[in-house]
Amino acid sequence: MPVVEPQLFIEREEKPERSNSFFWNLLSFLLVAGMILFVAVFILIFQNPEASINPFPPPTMPATVVIPTATSQLADAFIPPVTTQAATSEPTATQFVQTLPPTAELPIITMPSATPEGNSTQVQTTATSNVVSVYPFALQSQPYAIQAEVLYPERNCDWLGVGGQVLDIKGAPYTGITIQLGGYIDGHSIFLTSLTGTALQYGQAGYEFTIADKPIASKGDLWLRLVDQAGLALSERVYFETFDNCQQNLIVINFKQVK
Repeated sequence: MPVVEPQLFIEREEKPERSNSFFWNLLSFLLVAGMILFVAVFILIFQNPEASINPFPPPTMPATVVIPTATSQLADAFIPPVTTQAATSEPTATQFVQTLPPTAELPIITMPSATPEGNSTQVQTTATSNVVSVYPFALQSQPYAIQAEVLYPERNCDWLGVGGQVLDIKGAPYTGITIQLGGYIDGHSIFLTSLTGTALQYGQAGYEFTIADKPIASKGDLWLRLVDQAGLALSERVYFETFDNCQQNLIVINFKQVK
C-alpha cells in the first residue's frame, strides 16, 4: 500500500488596501495651510490692531482735550464779570433817587402831527422841570397821540400802536435797551418785548409796538417800561390811553436817563 506524504499548505496573508491615503494627505495639507494663514492674520493684527479683520478692535480714544494757553487766560481776565440780582429785588430810593435843579430842562421834542380837520401842525412837548425817580430812566415828556400816517404814509386807519425813543443822560440815543409793553385792550391781554434802535423812524434809539389793526379807545389799561437783561425794572410803568379815531392812532412815549 503506497504511503501518501502530507502536503504543506501555507496561507498568504493579504495586505489592507490603501484607499484612504489620499483623504489623509489632503487633510494634512489643509491643516498646514490653516496654520500658515492663522500666523499671517495674527502678524497683521499685531502690526495694525485697528484693522477691519480684528474681531476685537481696541476702544475708540476720547477726543483730545485742549488746555487753554496763558494768552487766552489773560484775555478772559479782562472780560468784566456779569453780575445779576434776584428778579424779586427792587431798587431802593437811595440807589436811584435824583432831583434835577428847578432850572434844568430836558430837550424839546418837536414832531409833526395832524389836527382832526387834517391840517398839519407842530406839537412841542417839554418835560417837567423837576424830575424825581427811583429808577435810572424817566419820562422825557408826557405821552401824546399823533396820526400814524405822519410817519408811515401807507398807514391809514387800519393800525394802532405806540412808539418813541430812549436817550441817555447826555441826550444821545441809547440803543439796546429792552422795553416791554403790557396790559390789555379790547378784551385781549398783551405782553410784548422789543429793543431800542429797531424803529429808526423815531430816531436812532427808536422803538415801536403794534397794538391793534384799528383804533381802539382805552384808558390806562396799557403800560410801558424799560428793563435790563435780568428783567429788573429801569423805569416805572408808564400807563397811557389810546383813542378810537384815525388822527390819534399813534401814541408817542419818550424816555430819558436821569442817573
